[in-house]
Amino acid sequence: MPGLINAPPPARTYPNINAVHGIRAHFKAGGPGKPMVAGKSFAIGTLPRGAVVMGSVVGVSTGFLAAGFTLDVGTLANATAYAAGVVLDAAGQFVQADTVAGLGYTPEDTPVYATLRGTGSPTAGEADVLITFYTAKD
Repeated sequence: MPGLINAPPPARTYPNINAVHGIRAHFKAGGPGKPMVAGKSFAIGTLPRGAVVMGSVVGVSTGFLAAGFTLDVGTLANATAYAAGVVLDAAGQFVQADTVAGLGYTPEDTPVYATLRGTGSPTAGEADVLITFYTAKD
């Protein structure tokens, strides 16, 4: 992934309970939140070793003001493991963005990144990314 902005936080989970966990990030162009710059990868979080990824969702609450922006969510090895080419132009979208590559068992701690695709930097727009998982409890 080109232009890595920051390192992801360490994995967190509660191994003694059966619960659905999640990694969530809020992105906002033109204001507070993680700044969105096309072509840069932004750390969302880290999936813990042994996590079973159930799915990913991208919600767009405010459309990104420059047409043609999309969002990929993945790892350093596979930039689209969890979401590929989610269009960010229109507000009110709630996209189930699963890709087969990202679903299932995670054998090691796995940092997750989002990458904005397009030209330039949007002046306005707001989106959330959520990846849900559970950890196997023996």
